[in-house]
Amino acid sequence: MWDDEDTKKHEGRKIFAGIALLILLVFFFVLSAVYTVDQTEMAVVKQFGKVHKITGPGLHFKIPVIQTVDKYYVGVRTLNLVGKEEVVALSNDGLEIHMDISVQTAIKPEMVETIAKTFRNPQYLETWKIATVRATIRDVIAKYQATDLYGEKRKSVEADITRELEKELSKYYYVKAVWIRKITLPQKVKEAIEAKIQAQQEAERMKYVVQREKLEAERKKVEAEGIAQANAIIGESLRKNPEYIQWYFMKSLEEMAKNPNTIFLVVPIPSSYFSWQGNLTQMPQIPVIIQPQPRN
Repeated sequence: MWDDEDTKKHEGRKIFAGIALLILLVFFFVLSAVYTVDQTEMAVVKQFGKVHKITGPGLHFKIPVIQTVDKYYVGVRTLNLVGKEEVVALSNDGLEIHMDISVQTAIKPEMVETIAKTFRNPQYLETWKIATVRATIRDVIAKYQATDLYGEKRKSVEADITRELEKELSKYYYVKAVWIRKITLPQKVKEAIEAKIQAQQEAERMKYVVQREKLEAERKKVEAEGIAQANAIIGESLRKNPEYIQWYFMKSLEEMAKNPNTIFLVVPIPSSYFSWQGNLTQMPQIPVIIQPQPRN
């Protein structure tokens, strides 16, 4: 009797364990049959390795084991080739250039099915993209001299890289932006460029100095012409009115005579100085004024 009861209990435990296992399997089956797709993703459902359908954002179901899902991010993604991942390229003159660069791309949603049929999974696609970006940048850098990559032509290099990447990636990607973050040149090239820039700055400074001196010379010329014209006008006026000089001279004598320290010495002067009529014995005399400095 006790053997029968033990047997029933043992069988009951087996049944309970079987039911629990079944429920657990169903739970995992249902769980593996459900997948979600984010707003920035598109999913490729493959059945026995072959593309079955493309699904967009939302909740979806698949057949476990038979079907698998690959998700592709179709938003904007930035590839940073910096630091240890920097691009190393040779310039047109054979110099080694190290470049930190960032590239923004986005998968074309309409090409997801083609991508899934061409590449095994999203990781293979990303590997292809990185290799293509690196190769394209190297090809562009090879067109330029090392000195062209420093200074004003940097934007031109950036634009050239963007155009070439658009060509190479256009089948699967939109190229949103390209930024050159840093360019490291060989030391001797940097020194040569810095010397050239310094020489250009000095040349510009000398141009400014020359221009300033030219303007100053023009100013002095205009000033001298003005003074000459003024003197010519004054001279012409005095020639026409010689009495003014006589009057001014006599007025000055009158002012000086008021000073008790003034000493007058009378000496002859040519008669042409005044409008004087007569012989030499009648030559007018002009006083010489001596104003001694007063003692302290």
